Amino acid sequence: MLTRAIAYAPLVPFAVAATVCIVVDRYGVISTLSWLILAVAGILLGILAARRNPRLAMAGLWICSGGLAGAHHHSWRNDFPADDIGKFASVESKLVRVRGTLAEEPVFRKRGPENPLVGRQGSESSLATLEVREIEIGSTWEPSSGRLRLTVDGSMTGLHIGDEVEITGMLSQTPEPLNPGEWSYASRLRDDRIRAELRVAHSSNSI
Repeated sequence: MLTRAIAYAPLVPFAVAATVCIVVDRYGVISTLSWLILAVAGILLGILAARRNPRLAMAGLWICSGGLAGAHHHSWRNDFPADDIGKFASVESKLVRVRGTLAEEPVFRKRGPENPLVGRQGSESSLATLEVREIEIGSTWEPSSGRLRLTVDGSMTGLHIGDEVEITGMLSQTPEPLNPGEWSYASRLRDDRIRAELRVAHSSNSI
């Protein structure tokens, strides 16, 4: 019965294997190299069992697809170049100046209704993603790469996707959840390969 079902939908086991390995990588600690070793092991199993045991050979291909999916997922979320902007960020915010290109259209976020239980009320702001090209270290501009989450007080009037900008703001790591089981904003941004955020007080000198 299972063999017949696979014959009608041969790609389903590959999709299942890839999904399982992505979920395991999401919540586990497995390196890209380990996933690649698993993929190679799957290929070898498929080759060695091709003549004697076709089902085992097919299972080897499933293992290979899962290993490749896990490797891609882990590399996308965790492997970054040495000049990635996230490596310049820390838990404590610090004043920096960066140059780059807006990777998405800025989104204006209106101020929410006042909450008497909150001491500091929210304010109007604009959100965007910046593709970083350079960062100023001391008085020297150094090459940098990667993306950061840009939050600007007020509206980013006149700025659009593809515009090159030079911005001064407070650079920090994306915040991790404070409580176990809490939704992780940092993990959500890491899906977009973002590990840092830049908060900017809107003024003529900031952008």
